[in-house]
This record gives sequence, structure tokens and C-alpha cells, in this order.
Amino acid sequence: MAEKIVIVDDEKEIADVVELYLKNEDYEVHKFYNGKDTLAFLEKEEPDLAILDVMLPDIVEEMEKQRLNQKLYELMESVLSLREKEVLYLRYGLPGGTELTQKEVGKRLGISRSYVSRIEKRALLRLRDAAWG
Repeated sequence: MAEKIVIVDDEKEIADVVELYLKNEDYEVHKFYNGKDTLAFLEKEEPDLAILDVMLPDIVEEMEKQRLNQKLYELMESVLSLREKEVLYLRYGLPGGTELTQKEVGKRLGISRSYVSRIEKRALLRLRDAAWG
């Protein structure tokens, strides 16, 4: 089976030339001109090699964002109680939801706004301490 290589470059001519050389060497080539399409592909496939134009701002920023989000969720799972996670998920709209006020979170969870505030503060401090020791 041919090794799978991903090419990402917003300059079509460069990507086309690289693709041509790699296909001539019998590689399986997947070519993209933007970060969004590349990341969608990478969610489904795992290439053996990726050749990236690192000047593509959307792919670099999106990959860094995904890396940091993954680290945040891992930290949340490892250091927070179920209630602390619940409060942070609701307060900050994680993942991709709507942010709620402390009052709205309290109403949804059947606790006071001030208790939500204390839980949120404790959770954020625990995450900070876990991340930066």
C-alpha cells in the first residue's frame, strides 16, 4: 500500500508541482489549498506525512487551537469534580455551546449564583495550578 501524503499550500501551482513529483514516486497524495479542508480531512484520515505551508494562518491557528482545547479537556477530566466540570461547561459554553451567566447556571443546577461563583473560582484555580504547577 502506498504511503499517504497530504499537501497543503494556498499557492495552487506549488501544490500541483509537489503533487506531480510525489505521484510519480507512487505516493498516495491528498492536496488541499486551505486549512479548513485539510483539518476536515485529518479528522477522518491519518496520513504518513503532511507537507504544510506554515504561512497559512488558518491552519496554524486552528491546529494550535485544537491542541490547546484538547489539553484543556484532558485537564478538566483529570483535576475537576463532576460539579466543577458541569459549572464550567455551562458558564463558558463548552464545547461550542452558549455561555450562561452565573445566575442562569445557578437556576439550571438549582443552586445560588454565589455558590456557582465559588465553584467556578475553585475550578479555575485548580485548572491553573494543574497547568502551571
